Amino acid sequence: MFTRPVLRNSARLTRQPWRPVAAARVGFASSSSSSSAPPFDWQDALNSRNLLTEEEIAVAETAERYCQEYLAPRVLQAYRDEHYDASMLAEMGELGLLGAGISGYGCAGVSSVAGGLITRAVERVDSGYRSGMSVQSSLVMGGIDQFGSAEQKERFLPDMARGRLLGAFGLTEPNHGSDPASMESVARPHPSRTGYYALSGAKTWITNSPVADLLMVWAKMHDTGRIRGFLVERSLCPAGTLETPAIKHKTGLRASVTGMILMDDCPVPEANMLPDVEGLRGPFSCLNKARYGIAMGVMGALEDCIARARTYALERKQFRGNPLARYQLVQKKLADAATDAAYGTLAAIQVGRLRDEGKASPEMISMVKRQNCDAALRNARALQEIFGGNAVSDEYAVGRHVANLYVAQTYEGQSDIHRDGSGLSFSPCLVRLDLLPGLPQIRPFSSPNTRSLPSPSKKNTSSPDVISSPPEKASFYRSTTQPPPTHQKNAREQKKSSLSSTTLEAAVMALKRINKELTDLGRSTGKRLLWDRYVSTDEDGQNGRLTDDGCKTDSPYAGGVFFLGIHFPTDYPFKPPKVNFTTRIYHPNINSNGSICLDILRDQWSPALTISKVLLSICSMLTDPNPDDPLVPEIAHVYKTDRNRYETTAKEWTRKYAV
Repeated sequence: MFTRPVLRNSARLTRQPWRPVAAARVGFASSSSSSSAPPFDWQDALNSRNLLTEEEIAVAETAERYCQEYLAPRVLQAYRDEHYDASMLAEMGELGLLGAGISGYGCAGVSSVAGGLITRAVERVDSGYRSGMSVQSSLVMGGIDQFGSAEQKERFLPDMARGRLLGAFGLTEPNHGSDPASMESVARPHPSRTGYYALSGAKTWITNSPVADLLMVWAKMHDTGRIRGFLVERSLCPAGTLETPAIKHKTGLRASVTGMILMDDCPVPEANMLPDVEGLRGPFSCLNKARYGIAMGVMGALEDCIARARTYALERKQFRGNPLARYQLVQKKLADAATDAAYGTLAAIQVGRLRDEGKASPEMISMVKRQNCDAALRNARALQEIFGGNAVSDEYAVGRHVANLYVAQTYEGQSDIHRDGSGLSFSPCLVRLDLLPGLPQIRPFSSPNTRSLPSPSKKNTSSPDVISSPPEKASFYRSTTQPPPTHQKNAREQKKSSLSSTTLEAAVMALKRINKELTDLGRSTGKRLLWDRYVSTDEDGQNGRLTDDGCKTDSPYAGGVFFLGIHFPTDYPFKPPKVNFTTRIYHPNINSNGSICLDILRDQWSPALTISKVLLSICSMLTDPNPDDPLVPEIAHVYKTDRNRYETTAKEWTRKYAV
């Protein structure tokens, strides 16, 4: 069908750099010029091409030509009709564009940067087309390649690489988007088919699900509560056990197909369970691959907006026949967008190089995904203004890109989620002073081992500043009652200066004490055991948790992951911290609000006590409840009268809320 070679032979292509559609070959005016200086290329402002290998350039050119010649002509009608032409995946497979970063099984085996350049070429046409390809290549094929058995790889990857077998990735649920750990989909032994699991549950906003032949679905095991991955073959599912209805009337990604996955005892052979991964590490690893592709891909959408806006600004004349490009506000929009596109591309190339060297952390990928998606959406919206009322017409494409980029910013980790995730990695102790009265600004407190952090953004302090646990973030609460507010100027001034030097000194001492305790948790040998066991960051990527793995093996909370909120008073350690569970737990000494009935947090508190001792006491309380001093009398009664019922219920709650 295609006369151009596939990626394996693409290094022999004649190099003919791609140029955006309808973009004149004119650079921005420079404030200084030199006859010896090379001309400025606005399409590659920082000459990122110079950082690419010959093979990567050839891969990019092959992908760009295919996308402009075969995808671009059909995208507008597909967007209007909300129609996805799945045959394009077979076309991409013929060129070797699917699963290009995988070695073997009919895949091209190119670098991470080359794979990113493919996504950039596709997203230059439409983010929906890139989404369909990313799900196939990064999420499903990448997941099978990393975690699948040898038999699964041989069976599925070759056909997926050719686009003959279409895949979907089922993680997001109707009630659990950014919180996949709380998923409700469950897998249990099939009641009537030996050697099969029965999957039940619902997934939503799943790209490709209505057309997929193979669905990678993540669900909790009924007996252990652990998350596992399953390869669901549509052809093996009897009627009524698997449905994948399409989600219609979207405002973004209309050229792709999105749907649900509805499972009712859907049969899956035991051989189709991914054998080499358990927990959220599996889906998060798959998402990391796809997020890198998104980070590079959105630069393609932004570059297309720049090219179209520039052409429009040069051709559209207003006010005495002057082109819009003559006006500085228009020039600023173009310059800002070109700068962000250039920087975003360089960042993505750097992270791609680190990925291939095994040096790219999840935080790096999270950072570049968030930054590039935010920059692409922000600049596309600004460039949209250059078109005025014409931006409303889908024929100008920029409005379609804006709608698509909003989705790209949201899926596979909304920007605020990535901002929280990467931000928590900067410091083991970030104490907020904005709740401390009388201080003029928010200031972070860092230990000598941590970097200086920017001030955290202000929040609505009417709700508690809950932390996962030390050391990620801590907040002060006021231990004294403040006078009612007054509208008189003198009273306001008096209140403004009410924080005495003694109180401020006490607060600073409290900060030093808190920081020392949290630093010691991670430094000292003895307490390191407590740190790793109860407040560690594990490979699933979820920070700050209290786990019960250190308790007795027969504990009903064994294997559970319980999030805590710890709030420090300004006069700590002379007043105890407030500690509460933010994860639901069935326990006679912990109520539905997470409040804990623990003597050392009340009348038996001593300034000699530390956070590590508090955590040890909480774990001891989980193992040995005190039914004689309960916060929940009903649970205490069950504990005393029917221990089996108590432990069964506690285990069920642990599986449901804490695994």
